[in-house]
Amino acid sequence: MGSVERLIEDLFVEARGRQVCPHIKRDSSRMPYCGKDLPGGQETSQTRYDICGAASLQLYCLDEPERHTKCIYYKGEPLD
Repeated sequence: MGSVERLIEDLFVEARGRQVCPHIKRDSSRMPYCGKDLPGGQETSQTRYDICGAASLQLYCLDEPERHTKCIYYKGEPLD
């Protein structure tokens, strides 16, 4: 596991029990992506993975309760 993957895994472990963004999903390789308005069966775009990069996870997705509501994608910006 690389350093970025380890950081991401640590962030998810630390966030257990906290209110986190309801749109965050993980694929079969455990990489996070934004699942907002993603119809079932639709392929996940690179944009959705980029939104949930290590910095965004720390700042918005998995941080303090309600901080994810400040994410421009959570608030309604189109993703794809």
